[in-house]
Order: sequence, then structure tokens, then C-alpha cells
Amino acid sequence: ACWTVFLVTWVHLENLLMLEWETKTKAKQGYGSSSGSTSSGIYGGGGSTIPVVPTPHDSNGVPHRRLISLLAALALTALTRWLVLPVVAVGFKWLVLGRLKPGVYPLWGQYYLRWWVTDQVLRFSGRGFFRLTPGLVNTHLRMLGATVGTGAVVSPEAEVGEPDLVTIGAGAALDPFV
Repeated sequence: ACWTVFLVTWVHLENLLMLEWETKTKAKQGYGSSSGSTSSGIYGGGGSTIPVVPTPHDSNGVPHRRLISLLAALALTALTRWLVLPVVAVGFKWLVLGRLKPGVYPLWGQYYLRWWVTDQVLRFSGRGFFRLTPGLVNTHLRMLGATVGTGAVVSPEAEVGEPDLVTIGAGAALDPFV
């Protein structure tokens, strides 16, 4: 699913850059005139040509622009994955589910489905930048509704299910293997 964000961003940047390249190329070559351009295109003979594939020695630097668009898409995807998605997922949790209440709920009931969708969104988004330090992990858990005592250390790899129902005492340590 993160690949979807990457592909959409890359295709959008590619389309913008190729549209700019085509516009400049057509203007430079003067389509409609019989100037006898020698670039490789659909028609190999004299007259105007339509460029099909940009060549590496093209003065417009299209291959370099394609690499730049790829790297920009990767950077935007990473930025979205690490900064935006975890915060949006917390907001989604509070909007769709609210505070989780202990109890017995019917399988495939409305409350179960809201819990399941919220759980999938939280799993997909991950902790992002919140996993950088134990203090940020504590902040993330508190944002999700957990009670975390002062001085508690939660490993970034630790999976805490249903944070609304979890209380971590002051000075406690939570390893990923609990």
C-alpha cells in the first residue's frame, strides 16, 4: 500500500516533466515547418519528426529529469510514510473508534468492524518517526490512549495491542519480546 503512494507520486511527476519536455521539444523543432530535423522520430525521412524516445545526449536532459522525478517520488513517499501517516492514523483512530471499551462484542458487528478497520490503518501506518526514541514511543502510545508512567521505557519494536486498555507503570520497561 505504501507502494501505491510512491507510484502515484512518481507517475504524476513523470507526467509533469514529460509534458514540459514535449512542449519545449515541439517549440524548438518548429512542428509544421519543413526544416528537416534530424532527430530520431516516427518519420525517418525529411520534414518534421515526432520524437518518440529522448536520447541521452538530448540538451533538455530528459533522462536526468526522469531520475530526478524518481528520487523526488521516493523522498515524498518516505516523508509521507514517516511523518504524515502515523499522525493521520491516530486521528483516524479517534474519529472512527474513539476510546476502546472493554467488553464482549459480536463478531462482524458494527463495533468489531470499526475496531478491525482502525487496527488495519494503525498497522499500515506504523509508528513512523515515533519509533526514533523511547520518549516518542511513549508519546505515540499516549496519543493512542495508553496510560504510560513517567520514566517508563517502551522499546520501539514492542507491539502494544489495544493501547486504550494498557497501563504501563512508572519506571517500567517493555521489551519487544513480551
